[in-house]
Amino acid sequence: MRTKSGDKRQCILEAAARIFAREGFDGAKVSSVATEGGVATGSVYLYFQGKEDILDNLFRDFWSTLQKSMEGIVTTEPIERIRSQLAMFFDSLSQDRALACVYLRDHHRFTDRKPLGIEAYEHCLEMGVEAYRRATSNPPDPSHFALSLGILFGGVRAALEFWLNHDDLPLETIREHMLTMAMAGVSALAKEKK
Repeated sequence: MRTKSGDKRQCILEAAARIFAREGFDGAKVSSVATEGGVATGSVYLYFQGKEDILDNLFRDFWSTLQKSMEGIVTTEPIERIRSQLAMFFDSLSQDRALACVYLRDHHRFTDRKPLGIEAYEHCLEMGVEAYRRATSNPPDPSHFALSLGILFGGVRAALEFWLNHDDLPLETIREHMLTMAMAGVSALAKEKK
């Protein structure tokens, strides 16, 4: 199916997410992305330099959208901010199974390369770190802080993996369980602060 010219970039990105999810980034071909998106292979190269650029744009768009959403959080209460940020992160990825799969497998490629546009990702992390610092010990022990953040974000990743691999629990149940577990950990650390 051919697409309207204005829709091509987005169509290519959506097709790429499906192809990367199915075939893996390393196994994917630009021609497969073009076929999946209903565009000519040459059209892909009008918008992107190659597979890496497609992947970078996929994550750049994701993080830019998430950053705008996170900036709209109105509560100043740190624990509620963390909960809202984690929920937005999970919800943004769980809207698209292919994107969630690509995120779990290949997000490191984006962060390792640090391409243009990584600023939105870094800003999202900074917002989360700031809320976490305000909710817990200040200044935190650097190694404990890094471990805590790894566990917190690892919980979101684990919930997404569970969702992708199990059909026996509804998405909302997985989401709420993940948030309950994450916030229990943050609340426990916040109590230590007092």
